[in-house]
Amino acid sequence: MDSVAATQFLGPLIAQLPCCCEALERILSTFGWAGAPVGGFTRAVDLGGLCLALEKHLYSRVSELGRGMYGTVWCVVNRETGKQYALKQVANGAYGMTEATLREVSCLRELSGCPNIVGLQSVMTCPSARSTYLLMDLLDCDLHTFLEHAPIASELRVIKSIMFQVLSGLRHAHANSVMHRDLKPQNVLLGVTPSPPAGTPSVVVKIADFGLSRGFVPEPAENAHTDWVVTLYYRAPEMLLGSKSYGPGVDVWSAGCVLAELLNVSPMFKSDCEVGLLYDIFQKMGTPTPKTWPDLPAHANFSPEFPLWPGQPLEKLVPRLASDAAGADLLKRMLSINPRRRLTASQAMQHPWFDEVRALAQQGAGTSVATAVHARRA
Repeated sequence: MDSVAATQFLGPLIAQLPCCCEALERILSTFGWAGAPVGGFTRAVDLGGLCLALEKHLYSRVSELGRGMYGTVWCVVNRETGKQYALKQVANGAYGMTEATLREVSCLRELSGCPNIVGLQSVMTCPSARSTYLLMDLLDCDLHTFLEHAPIASELRVIKSIMFQVLSGLRHAHANSVMHRDLKPQNVLLGVTPSPPAGTPSVVVKIADFGLSRGFVPEPAENAHTDWVVTLYYRAPEMLLGSKSYGPGVDVWSAGCVLAELLNVSPMFKSDCEVGLLYDIFQKMGTPTPKTWPDLPAHANFSPEFPLWPGQPLEKLVPRLASDAAGADLLKRMLSINPRRRLTASQAMQHPWFDEVRALAQQGAGTSVATAVHARRA
């Protein structure tokens, strides 16, 4: 927008501002605004860039929550309402938002309204911006931090509640033909909310980070996906074997790995390479054969020379389930190597192991995640 038009349309609005703070004055000056006696813009205005800068100014940074390959996440507070949010800053590509950012935005919008998927409040960007900013729900911590710092993380009722809500989020995503493809403790956020009538806080779980998510069609054979997704420890065997037509069962496998980690306080499958992880899975769960998994020979990385391990009793792998037949049955069916025999998220939620969780949910009982984490850190 040229300077004359910008002054004509924006000048009166700027003049009505009661008192510009220094930060706001710097923003306006950056885009060519000159105060009295000029009282207008001195050059053409990047309107998209100005709108982005003003929208960002509405949120004041409180602290950095995390940093990684995906970008940086900040705790921010709305200057007008005082409400806090999480603001995720991700770098743009040469032509705007990257594919991962576009995926995350489209998926979060598609899945909005689910209480167990993080809510996307706003997307801030413009064609000239170097970064895109995603304003999202703010929770207390991720599951990885919870496991490290919360004394109640080992309580079975808490574990059941967390896993039930993770499966609820996956069920909603899968019902809308979206696979997460990167489910891990760091992408499971926990918060706290009051539960009437006693006002007792309860655990709230929301799945986050849909940057690697992907849509799918009901018949796996019609899907064509990359196998280079999901943090290694939580990667499903069909992906390790090079399948390009996997389905939402990869998320259920990851959820099973997370459940085992909640129970053992350490990952169930470990390796620093794909072949090593595949062998670790085979050693613990048993090596599959074409008889137990008819589709196995069609996988690119399958070899008839794989060592034939019989597998180990799940009660030995997860000692806490030695006297919990229902829990062992659930985990075994979530970690079925043959994805066609694996439970769906919806089926897992109906498993008897979660009967207690349903009863507690009806009673409004729960435990404060924030209190537990802060108590341990103190």
